[in-house]
Amino acid sequence: MRAPVVSSGLLHSAFVDAGGQLLTCGKNLGFSEGEGEGAKVSAVPRAVIGVGGVRIRTVAAGSYQPLACSDEGVAYSFGGGEHGQLGHGDQAGQLTPRLIAALHGVRVSSVAAGVERRAG
Repeated sequence: MRAPVVSSGLLHSAFVDAGGQLLTCGKNLGFSEGEGEGAKVSAVPRAVIGVGGVRIRTVAAGSYQPLACSDEGVAYSFGGGEHGQLGHGDQAGQLTPRLIAALHGVRVSSVAAGVERRAG
């Protein structure tokens, strides 16, 4: 049995449970099952839609961008992408985890994310 993994971002937290399922809570921008797309906040961890059947190894929570790495070494990102921080070559946000195409063919062993700080 594997130990759960936890990461905390600016307004949300992300978890990997012992079965490799990805969960989020807090201001998670409606990424979790059972809340509906319009829901923005969950006080309890909920399964993330879009990664069913994928066993997640590690997770990192940025300001509004959770990252996940699967047991197969595939990296996923989702959340706010207004500054290109999701790594998909655009500035679009993603409601569900999306494979980072630029890393296709690269075996990823873990992910890390930061929290942006604004000057002012």
